[in-house]
Amino acid sequence: MTFVPPAGRASTGLTAESLTHVRDPIRLTRLLDQALCGLDFPEQGSLRKGFDDLTHIYRPQAYASAPLEAWLSRHGQPGMRKALFLGMNPGPWGMGQTGIPFGDPELVRTWMGIDSPVVVPEGMRGDRPVIGLHATRRESSGQNLYGWARGLFPDADAFFRTACVVNFCPLLFFDANGRNVIPTDFRKGVSAAEAMTAWCDAALLGWLRMMAPEWVVGVGLYAAGRLSVACATLRDLEGQAPRLVAIIHPSPQTRGHWGPTGWAPYVTRQMAEAGLIWP
Repeated sequence: MTFVPPAGRASTGLTAESLTHVRDPIRLTRLLDQALCGLDFPEQGSLRKGFDDLTHIYRPQAYASAPLEAWLSRHGQPGMRKALFLGMNPGPWGMGQTGIPFGDPELVRTWMGIDSPVVVPEGMRGDRPVIGLHATRRESSGQNLYGWARGLFPDADAFFRTACVVNFCPLLFFDANGRNVIPTDFRKGVSAAEAMTAWCDAALLGWLRMMAPEWVVGVGLYAAGRLSVACATLRDLEGQAPRLVAIIHPSPQTRGHWGPTGWAPYVTRQMAEAGLIWP
């Protein structure tokens, strides 16, 4: 199994609990990447039926650290937000290219104003290239999510002053046939996958403490489930937690649920019915 780029030595002395108290978004992303590099994912037997062996794990927060950290410096500074949106993990044509959650390359450049270089990593699959912010293939989920945001906030700075966007897990997985693997594709009992979830749960708690959102929005059921766990933990520790709403994922695979009006009106209605009104 190959980390892309190759994983360095895992950070010693780092604990999941320590991530819950980090108040610098760049430091939090770096520490989580370091922690996950120390996990030993077995190639064989890790994935559910229908997948081949796990062969590649891409680390967008490492090879695309320049655009990610430029984005965090500009749009991700700590402070109270109306909402925190949480996705599951990178897609190959969004965060896999830009390092930014749901980061469709064109919208990252033209709307967010980020155009930093991406280091093409060693060891990547030929059929899963990293091109960077000038990749011509679009990220459908990112187009939908940030297209919705741009419709409400033509100025990206205005959107990110009121909201932040995070992915639960920053790793991108491929099996031997180049199929995209998501966290729910791991078999139960795979210790590395369970440890990954624990580290990412801790980092999510750090994000909630750092951004102090009134609302948390689970983009898809998996993300909503991890937010439910995080909010319960926060409520136990601090006596209060953000309000939670789940929205349908913006992937083309869910298009049949949107109806003819599209994803943006559908999720705007979902949020409004829960009490989250935009702008």
